[in-house]
Amino acid sequence: MKDKYLEKYPYDKDKYYLVVQYYQYMLGNDFLRILNYMRDDKSLSSQSIGYSFASSCDEEDKETGDYFETGVMFWFGYNDIDEIIVDYTIFYNSLKLACEIYLEENVDDYQIVNESLKIIRNRYLSD
Repeated sequence: MKDKYLEKYPYDKDKYYLVVQYYQYMLGNDFLRILNYMRDDKSLSSQSIGYSFASSCDEEDKETGDYFETGVMFWFGYNDIDEIIVDYTIFYNSLKLACEIYLEENVDDYQIVNESLKIIRNRYLSD
């Protein structure tokens, strides 16, 4: 699944390599749990990889310079952390691709995945 994601990724793979890495990670690790966090507008991280929504920024983030007003930040690394902030369109379209690939092998999860995508789309994208 992870290789298929890289092959189909519609944006510049070099520029958005952290986004690609995160969704490849997501496809191999508890996909539905992570999708539920995204659906609920909750940031998530491990020791070396994660994402956070602008909505989760607080006063401490402003003080440390980690504040951003819109979009989603993805990061990866241990000591030297790479990060990128993407707009909601790139976030959503990248997630939608991961969901399509996930559903190829997990058809029984179709309803929950599509409901989550609908909630995420309605929250972050305006038509």
